[in-house]
Amino acid sequence: MKASNLLIMCFSILSLTACNGSGISYYAQQSPKFVLEEFFDGNLEAYGVVKDWRGRVIRKFNADILAYWNEVVGTLEEDFVFDDGEIDPRVWTLTPTEPGRHVGVADDVMGEGKVAVAGNSAFFDYVLQIPYNDGTLD
Repeated sequence: MKASNLLIMCFSILSLTACNGSGISYYAQQSPKFVLEEFFDGNLEAYGVVKDWRGRVIRKFNADILAYWNEVVGTLEEDFVFDDGEIDPRVWTLTPTEPGRHVGVADDVMGEGKVAVAGNSAFFDYVLQIPYNDGTLD
């Protein structure tokens, strides 16, 4: 496994842990209202960092995202480009399950991820599978 893949996993875990602190219901009365289908529509850019266990930035990335909807099913085509040149693509398929809730699947995600929207926020909760030696770290 590339060290970079392990770092992505650590970043994802830290990001998800941070989101779980107060839960989505905390944001229900916040505005402006976040509409998943409007936000994820067309070309988007994202920027981020990967931190180590001490909170130090060890990698930076940009992501180009093409988002579109076919009826109610959404697709996010993501291309992460890291500062060391590594490119990590991911394609999400988002399907609504009830108002304010979607499930998301991607090739390197274990099972179904959950997407919850309330107020001005959206939380994505999923387990990323990172290649490691002859298997994966989940």
